[in-house]
Amino acid sequence: MHIMSITTKTGDKGTTGLFGGARVSKDSNIIEAIGNIDELSSAIGVIRSLVETNGRSSLQEIDKILAYIQNLCFVIGAQVASLEISNVQARHGVPVPAVSSSDTQKLEMWIEQFEKQLPELHHFILPSGHLVASQLFLTRAVCRRAERSVVRLNITELSDVLKFINRLSDLLFILARSVNQSENKKETIWSQ
Repeated sequence: MHIMSITTKTGDKGTTGLFGGARVSKDSNIIEAIGNIDELSSAIGVIRSLVETNGRSSLQEIDKILAYIQNLCFVIGAQVASLEISNVQARHGVPVPAVSSSDTQKLEMWIEQFEKQLPELHHFILPSGHLVASQLFLTRAVCRRAERSVVRLNITELSDVLKFINRLSDLLFILARSVNQSENKKETIWSQ
């Protein structure tokens, strides 16, 4: 088994490698998008740690959903990192995984499932409440930044990714509200 070293020294001059061997500047739009998606996955990881620490069975379903999403964040990162490859295959002919419309449909199913259990929303609410809910609201903001960076790439091949990320931010919002409801935390209505 080959053990990968985290230190390659190949990026010491401000470039990094993509699938297929192409090198790009670390401040390129592609790397910005990959970094934002990585941050999104890390933020989801924080939520999952909080759920595990909390131990409440009511949050276990949310943890399973977040595990699924966190895995797809790696898929999205791979898709973006493979944009420089015309045949969408990594080195050695390994196919690059891709987010599909069925992944987005799963998010839509969960949105509908959780939204049915929530009171109708007639006002803007402030991100707050239970610690898990607050972290879900924060992760939604990270998700929106990731979405903006993928939009900035303006690449047709990422249309399924854009739909997925757009629905994901909606799901994170709904899950935050759901956690607050299940933990008996009142929503804070925005007032001016």
